[in-house]
Amino acid sequence: MRIYIEFINSDDHFGALTKACKLVESDKVVAIFGPADIMLNKQLKELTDAIEVPFFSINDDFTGHELLRRKARSSENDSSSEISMFPKAQLSEALSDLIKHWRWNRVTIVYVETERVRRLIPFVERELYNGIRFHFVRANRNNFLEATRQIKSLEDCANVHQKECSEFSRILIDMDPQDTYNFLLAALQMGFIELKHWFLITSMDIKSMDFDLFRHNHARYIGVNPVDPEFLKSQHQKFDFEAFQLFVRREWEQHNGRNRNLCPSQAAIMFDAVYLAAHSVHGFGQIYPLQTDTHSTRCRTSTRSHVKSQAGRRLIEHIRNTTLYGLTGDLSRIGNPHQSNFSFRINLLGYNGDIDDIGFWAHLTDVSVNMSRDSRAQLQKNVKVSDELKPHFRVTTILERPCNSCLVKQLYKVLDVMLKKNHFELDSNNQFEGFCIDLLEELSKDLGVTYTIHVVRDNKYGNDIHGNGTWDGMIGEILNGEADMAVAPFTVNFRRAEVVDFTKPFLSLGISILFKIPADHQPNLFSFLNPLSLEIWFCILIAIVGLTIGMYCIAQLTPYEWNLNFSCCTAHQPHPAAKYYTESETLVQLSNNYSFWNTLWAKSGLYTITWWNMESKINSHIKMWNYMKNRDVFVKSNSEGVNKVTNENYAFLMESTSLEYEVQQNCNLTQIGGVLGSKGYGIALQKKSEWTDRISRQILLYQKRGIIEMKKTKWWRSKGAACAGVGSALKQQRISLNLYNVSGLFLILFAGLLFSAITVMIEFCIRSKEIAQRDKKPFLTQLIRQLVLVCHRNRKPVEGNENEAYHHQASHLRPGDSY
Repeated sequence: MRIYIEFINSDDHFGALTKACKLVESDKVVAIFGPADIMLNKQLKELTDAIEVPFFSINDDFTGHELLRRKARSSENDSSSEISMFPKAQLSEALSDLIKHWRWNRVTIVYVETERVRRLIPFVERELYNGIRFHFVRANRNNFLEATRQIKSLEDCANVHQKECSEFSRILIDMDPQDTYNFLLAALQMGFIELKHWFLITSMDIKSMDFDLFRHNHARYIGVNPVDPEFLKSQHQKFDFEAFQLFVRREWEQHNGRNRNLCPSQAAIMFDAVYLAAHSVHGFGQIYPLQTDTHSTRCRTSTRSHVKSQAGRRLIEHIRNTTLYGLTGDLSRIGNPHQSNFSFRINLLGYNGDIDDIGFWAHLTDVSVNMSRDSRAQLQKNVKVSDELKPHFRVTTILERPCNSCLVKQLYKVLDVMLKKNHFELDSNNQFEGFCIDLLEELSKDLGVTYTIHVVRDNKYGNDIHGNGTWDGMIGEILNGEADMAVAPFTVNFRRAEVVDFTKPFLSLGISILFKIPADHQPNLFSFLNPLSLEIWFCILIAIVGLTIGMYCIAQLTPYEWNLNFSCCTAHQPHPAAKYYTESETLVQLSNNYSFWNTLWAKSGLYTITWWNMESKINSHIKMWNYMKNRDVFVKSNSEGVNKVTNENYAFLMESTSLEYEVQQNCNLTQIGGVLGSKGYGIALQKKSEWTDRISRQILLYQKRGIIEMKKTKWWRSKGAACAGVGSALKQQRISLNLYNVSGLFLILFAGLLFSAITVMIEFCIRSKEIAQRDKKPFLTQLIRQLVLVCHRNRKPVEGNENEAYHHQASHLRPGDSY
């Protein structure tokens, strides 16, 4: 392929058109490469459209209106001959995505040519950027200081409300390299090139610009670079990029003087234009041989009209559909601005004063940026790191119970992410609250990350829908790249762990039974007998009677239980009758402590103090499942289950952590039994994420330091827990025994005492009557005498023959004798 080069004067449009017609008519060229001048480029485009010759343009000349028009028009119906090599739409989209990625809420756009800023209007008017305040400042090439003063006044919040001012200033510079340099020089004079300033430069030549005066002021300059390093690696033996750059600089200085702010991006784009044309024409010639001798292409004159190129239209379509990898990356469908696969490398001149490659941008993908080197440079000097430098996570969560007003007030689960009452007045992360949100906030502070929370669209945790790997809910968003992390009361199980990574559980849980506490009622007098069934009490009674009879028989047979009956006191002293003998045949009166009634009393007291609590019996899991599956007892959510427990005779199997919170909130609910099984709540991340281990270690540290327990206490008890304090005492009172439960014991005790007193009085009367008959005294006199002796003395004399017999019998006893 032969290349013709014509040098033209940008002000001489007629001369340029004449030279272009000469190339087409005389030199039989099949494609024209346009100059960098915008107006001259438009004139040549009109010419090539008329004669249908491919026209390669390398400059940025589209307005915002033309971008929208081109996007709406398909390539099949596009009658233009232009093959636009400049990534106009991609550059605007990349700048918009960078602003969205760094979450800038206030951006000042500085420009010189009106046509430049118009291309940004379709993007900044998107609904996605409604929360961003854009300020446009037009600069004059003869007075950049005036533009810097306007920006300075915006920073000082002179024209906007103080609340809407951002801590860090963000400036987008939409100028060519030379104008960008002059503006930065004026900004340096105004003194606002410092650490808090970020400059997003639309020129794709940041690596070749002169930053010697600005690189050590700790401000940040971000730009995009169209050169693809993969192409340089694959073609390093065929293409010497260093020699190419030296050639471009030499040619630039030859025509523009020693101006250090050259535009190598135009040279790279022109290189790809020639490369694409050569490759396309060669491939097209093998399919459709180019015939330049007949049907020659001609321009219009005063005597004839245009003669179109015979193969021009087919060649233009062939170029647009050619697959090729060039210096600026993938050139496939390069002629279709909104369908090409153009990509950029992102460059940063940051805190350390060096230009680094920090990431890349590609069409229909997320921005990939790693600014860890710049943030480490700040941390080494104890400088505050702005949020843009921190790793950012898109966090998906779920709202199981939205904070809406309803007829029946619902109880919030503590682990659910909830909307604040005034959430409609707040934005982004400030709308949410809950245990998981507090945990996420702690992780962001300690790990130095930022996050943006959004609610999962289908309000599901995540399940394999058809068993073929298609997941819904939060798991599906992580697998589809819509989220980086899922933070919610998210149960870890085997199926989910196969597709995503889970951190160590921040809370362990199981399944327990939620039940309503029975209403208070007056227990009967014998409710203290309830722990044991009637059969057990009957067996205890039989055991007492049997043991009493057995011990009575044994006590009657053994000689060691018989004592001398000297008085009412000696019968209980350790002087058994087996230690004495007598030479007289007079009978000695002996007594046995183990009488039938003493034995009965001892055994009854022993069984009375034996007491234990018996827990309610729970049927086996199989019987529970058989009962549940054959009845309509399942609910769709925890809230529905709690409502059924509260209002019906219903037991609800519920996760223990949620159950504990509900019990704290409602004093009428209680937990039955212990925890069945063991599971955990974890944070889900993308598979093989480098953050899984770091977050897991941080969670273990929180558990060690008690931070998890503090957060749990905050949301379980401090956030309006109805059963904290007085309520908990009330619940304790319900489950403990009160006077009504044991009143039967006191009733039996009183009845026993009364029966004993009556029995003693009857015995006392009978004894007094016997003494009165023996002493031949009136019964009433003897009764009063006995009462007086009982009340005023602790012994009474032995009268008459009884005293003599006593002394006579005792005198014949000697220790050591036995009977």
